[in-house]
Amino acid sequence: IRMIVPSALAYGRDGYSYFEGYSKLSVGGNSSLDVTVKVINDLPKYENAAILKYIADNKLEGFESTASGLYYKKISNGAGDTITVDSTVKVSYTGRLLNGKAFDTVTDDNAVSFVLGGSVKGWQEGIPKIRQGGSIRLIMPSHLAYGLSGSISPNTGLTDIPPFSALDFEIKVIDVSK
Repeated sequence: IRMIVPSALAYGRDGYSYFEGYSKLSVGGNSSLDVTVKVINDLPKYENAAILKYIADNKLEGFESTASGLYYKKISNGAGDTITVDSTVKVSYTGRLLNGKAFDTVTDDNAVSFVLGGSVKGWQEGIPKIRQGGSIRLIMPSHLAYGLSGSISPNTGLTDIPPFSALDFEIKVIDVSK
């Protein structure tokens, strides 16, 4: 995409100068810009890079990945019943965006129960890797979470998970029933 940006929408009458070491960038005052933008339309590749950066920046270790792009780390396997997508699970968890902001926390005292097959795909794929009583950390790209739609808080009516957000969940499975 080629764009011609008029001075008023760029650096205006003052222009712009940047100097560091031997590098110099200067745009004269009242100069229009001729900008060419290359759009990279590969969301899975971008999200995978963002997840890997998040893991590295936070010094997280021991994660494995699946073909779908899910990253997981078993914290404890658990010793109870096995879990399938048809199982009803009772869980506590914390969900975070990759900027570290927690968007939801459910404690053991307020654990929620649901059929696993009704949850996001990342949970359906990741939670069966442990058993009842186990804990797992799942970092998932948006196509395994809320994708294009994101999520709106039922309490505030505001967006708590923006569209195309990769997510980080720490999950403890308290109970399982078939």
